[in-house]
Parts: sequence; structure tokens; C-alpha cells
Amino acid sequence: MLPPEEPDHAAPLLPGLENSSVTRTDSIELAMRRSYERRNRIALWLVFLAAIAVGGVAFVRVFLPNWQSAPVAAVVEEEAAFAQLRKDDPTSRAQAEARLKALVSSQPRYVEAHAALALALLLDLDDRRAAIQRYTHEADALTIQKARLEAERPGLDWRVLANRLVDKIVALKVKTDPLVEDAKGVQAQANAAYSALIKLDAVKPAEQLARTRTEALFNAIDGRDQAIALAERYRQMGGQDGWADVANAEYALNTRVTPETAAQALDAMRALQKRDTTFLRAYVLGGRLALQTKRLDLAAAQFEATLALNPNHVLAQALAEDARAAGPH
Repeated sequence: MLPPEEPDHAAPLLPGLENSSVTRTDSIELAMRRSYERRNRIALWLVFLAAIAVGGVAFVRVFLPNWQSAPVAAVVEEEAAFAQLRKDDPTSRAQAEARLKALVSSQPRYVEAHAALALALLLDLDDRRAAIQRYTHEADALTIQKARLEAERPGLDWRVLANRLVDKIVALKVKTDPLVEDAKGVQAQANAAYSALIKLDAVKPAEQLARTRTEALFNAIDGRDQAIALAERYRQMGGQDGWADVANAEYALNTRVTPETAAQALDAMRALQKRDTTFLRAYVLGGRLALQTKRLDLAAAQFEATLALNPNHVLAQALAEDARAAGPH
């Protein structure tokens, strides 16, 4: 006889829920697995972000100093080129331009070098325009003489005299045309250098000062009224080296101003000469302003002072001859 079966204490399954315990177990396992996977993904993302942060710090340490400041050798080169630029003659300026072009090529984010290069090209452009203006004024005077001869017809040889004036005007045009083309090329370079400068972020005070100085000169040589405000801003930023006065003088020479404004600019140039006896640009601009205001003796003296400091200043030589020729005989 078989022993009696032990009673089954398991609860009877309710109709329709025979697999509920299996389903509940599977759901719990699935939820746990998903929780683990989510934590793993979060951990992986944290590791990834940490790696990016570490790499970013390393990147900043390696490259940012090169972006924000130039090497010492580059700073020395920029200062030397700028000192050469102050000699103000064509040869020295061309050498300074070549050095600064090489410098901005090797240090493309060096704001002060960009500012110095644009400034050098702007001064070059201004001198070329002044040379062209000499011939233009002479041609205008000859044209007026020719018109007077043709209107008055004095003497039997008036036509011969008029034809001689025509020949002189043509000769001046032959001299002027190549200068005009050269000036166009320099202007294109100056505009390109200025555009490159403006695109750079000027963060440090020295960078902002250098850019503002060039902005003032750019607007002055282009005859824009903004030059006055920019020159004053440069002075308020700490620019006490005379370039604000130079910008005002350039503005007075490159646009129509009152005689009082021109006289004030001339006085500022003479005062700058006393503060900085080697600032050749102050003498050249002083002479040009003296010519503009018909103070011919003073103009000649200003250009002679320029030549005493730098005998190679071609524009000063030519303008000194003009001042002496126009003065009393």
C-alpha cells in the first residue's frame, strides 16, 4: 500500500492567470536590465565628456597662448619695423612693410603687427597722393594760363605760347599716370591689410590701442569725419605718442576744412615736434599744412628740418623745392 500523498499547499491557479508569475518575473528582469544599460550609457557619456574636457584643457594650454600673444621674437621684430617706419622715407617704409608682411604671415593673429602693416601702407598711399597732387596743381595752373591766353589773345604769338602750355600739361600727365596706377595698387593693399586687421579680435589694451591708431589714420587719410572721434578715443585710451595729432593733421590735408582747423592742425604738428624731435611725420605734415595755408617760408623750414633728420625723404625734397619756388624772390 502506497503512502498517502502529501497535501499540495500550492494555491490553485485562478482561471486565465496561469502564466502571471512567469510574466512578472520577466518584467522585473527586463526592468533591471534596462536600468543597468541606462547606468552604463550614462557612465560612458560621463567618461566621454571628461575626455573632451581634458583634451580641451590641453588644447587651450598648447594653442591659446599662441593665439593671444605673439612670441617675444615677433614682438621685437614688430617694434623694430615700427621704428623703421618712423623714418618716413620710401625706402625705409618699403623695408618696414616687407618685414611686417612676413610677420603677419608667420603670426596671423598678431594684432599689433597687422595694425602696423596697415598703417605703413596708409602712409605710403598718402605720400603717393601728395606727389600726384603736386603735378595736378601744376597742371591746373597751366590750364588756367592757357584758358586766359585763348580768351585774351595777347600779341601775335599767343597761340605759340598756348601750345607750349599744352606740351607742359601733356608732359605732366605722362609723369602723373604711372603714379596714379601705383597709388591704386597701394590703396588695394592698404584696404586688404585694414580689412584683415578689423576682422581680428582686439582683446588686450595694447591690441585695442594699436587698432584704434590705425583706424584713426585710415579714416583720416580717406577724409572721413570719424577720424576726429577715433583720434580722440586713441588719446583717451592712453595714446599720448602724437599719433592722434597726426591723424587730425592727415584729416585736415585730405578733406575740406576751415582755415582755422588747418591752422590748429599745423600748430599741433609744431607742438609735437617739440615733444618728439625725431617724429619725422610731424615735420612733413607741418610743411604740407603750411603750404596749404600759404605760409611758404614756414613750409620750406619744415621740409628742411625733415631733410636734416633724413636726407633720403624724397617727398620732403620735392615739396621743399615747391615752397622755395612759390616763395618771394
